[in-house]
Amino acid sequence: MKRIVIASILKPVDDSRMYEKISLSLSKAPQYEMHVIGLNAKSETHHPRIKFHPIFNFTRLSLKRLLAPLNFFLKVRSLNPDLLIICTHELLFAGWIYKKLNKCKLVYDIQENYVHNILFTKVFPTWLRPLIALKINIYEHFFSPAIDFFFLAEKTYLKELRFLNKEAQVIENKYSGKLIKKDLQKDSGQITLLFTGTLADHYGIFEAIELCHNLHQVNPKIHLKIIGYASQVRVLHKIKEMIGNNSYIELIGGNKPVSHSIILDEIRKADFGLISYQKNESTKNRMPTKIFEYIANNLPFLLCPNPLWVKYSEQFNACIPIDFQNYKTEDILRQMGRNDFYTDGCRQEVLWESEEPKLLETVGNLLNN
Repeated sequence: MKRIVIASILKPVDDSRMYEKISLSLSKAPQYEMHVIGLNAKSETHHPRIKFHPIFNFTRLSLKRLLAPLNFFLKVRSLNPDLLIICTHELLFAGWIYKKLNKCKLVYDIQENYVHNILFTKVFPTWLRPLIALKINIYEHFFSPAIDFFFLAEKTYLKELRFLNKEAQVIENKYSGKLIKKDLQKDSGQITLLFTGTLADHYGIFEAIELCHNLHQVNPKIHLKIIGYASQVRVLHKIKEMIGNNSYIELIGGNKPVSHSIILDEIRKADFGLISYQKNESTKNRMPTKIFEYIANNLPFLLCPNPLWVKYSEQFNACIPIDFQNYKTEDILRQMGRNDFYTDGCRQEVLWESEEPKLLETVGNLLNN
């Protein structure tokens, strides 16, 4: 048996990529023993061939987070893996030390361009962003020679990340489930719009709420469900302020993470999704995971005018492209009444099944060499 450990400081042990995609795929191979290290799970999770280690529990800025790499190192040393997959830059130092002391292959699963995220979003104070970005940049460049292989969640990282001096494989965050075929009913008593995922400025949560207000004024059947987590108190306060006492907008989560299974349930019940990202250097060349999720679940969506995303989505007749800063409410409602969504394209392309063989082959080669 080969023991594989996958770990993240930022994600729970039941995370959709770490657990539902990478770990579940690798657990299908009888020669692998899987262990997942992360934050406390958002829901109770069990699997006969995967062991969960929720050793992290802290806020974004806290002393516990500074000590997390040490706790991680001690846990990894007790597990003694043959392959260590690290999903966050903060664990690179601990992973590097462990590899120095033990015979182990080290993989860096890059889910974000962390430097871009820090520099171009409002998560941290303006004066602090360059310092944090510099520290991450130094970390990734310094430790990259010790990394045996890179997994990349986005194709654009091949161009953006200059420290990729070893082999790398793009393994996209596609949908880890089956295609859903559902009737698109818009003549019922309510038309439910859905905003899923992280609640932050650059993901367009405020634009989504404003759009709902405008649509509801013309058509009272319009309702909005917001489901996700806002890590910034400022953002959550503004969301609640914009919702006010309006019963046609519902917030699920907000101050706490929401299980991915609950998000998928809401996707299957909704009539339209909302992808209202602001223009931002950190996201413009990435493919939002929710695009794969919406297409797989036959959910049409209103999409901001990013050429890459629009081109990809239009091959399935999946979206209504709109400029969330400049639109005519009546035109949007008219387009939402169309009945030609999902009439073209092979939706099989959006499934994790297309990525799984690459993962299994790469891990097999690493452990056999």
